[in-house]
Amino acid sequence: NPTSSPQQHATEAEIAAAAAWVRAEFPVKDYISAWKAEYTFQWLARLTNRYLHPGAKVLDFGSGPGDMAAFLARIGYSCVACDDLLDPWHLKDDNRRKILDFNQRAGVDFKVLTQDQPWPWTTPTFDLMLAHHVFEHIHDSPRPLLNLLAGCVKDNGLLLIAVPNA
Repeated sequence: NPTSSPQQHATEAEIAAAAAWVRAEFPVKDYISAWKAEYTFQWLARLTNRYLHPGAKVLDFGSGPGDMAAFLARIGYSCVACDDLLDPWHLKDDNRRKILDFNQRAGVDFKVLTQDQPWPWTTPTFDLMLAHHVFEHIHDSPRPLLNLLAGCVKDNGLLLIAVPNA
């Protein structure tokens, strides 16, 4: 179960247990590498524990299968993940359903976004908006997307944008 005491940040043991749970429970074998479980999740936990209050609301935009949001939910944050789930491997076999089931078990509210629906968040709702390895896929100016994402972050909230080092 996700961390049950949102009045305090997750301990190192809870962080390690959450990373292990996400890696073990993720429905696509070998998707989550040992590196991601040991380093990326630890990096994310250090940042969120430093800058967010326990139980803070997080939006993981362009979440792919939601593994980052699942990890954050397991350490006590209130997480929403959103993605179009249109990558070829998302559509293969029964992966899309498996991804949604995994996120539900992790305690993540997963929103599948489509081009024909309006943006679901029109007011500042989140303490953190995470875009992990999203912006390198934007071919035009990222300004409209940044404005949209910034608009759903509360005053004094954070935008956490990570892009790969080329």
